[in-house]
Amino acid sequence: RSIRDRGQGHYMTVFEVTDVDALAAQLGEAGVRLLGQPSPAPAESPWGPCQQVWIHPGSTHGAFVEFLTLPAAQD
Repeated sequence: RSIRDRGQGHYMTVFEVTDVDALAAQLGEAGVRLLGQPSPAPAESPWGPCQQVWIHPGSTHGAFVEFLTLPAAQD
């Protein structure tokens, strides 16, 4: 609603999930448009090395929604 009321702009929300591949499969089965399959984040990502998937912004009225799985912590 905020995006609709305020107009154009950039909004980004990031969620850390346990298994981004499983989530992407579940979202795809539910008919949610994604910007491709889970993939490694680019080197300039503020999250460091991780697997990520994005909801297609056409499905979120222009908001950027990212789900990511960080690598397992090394002891």
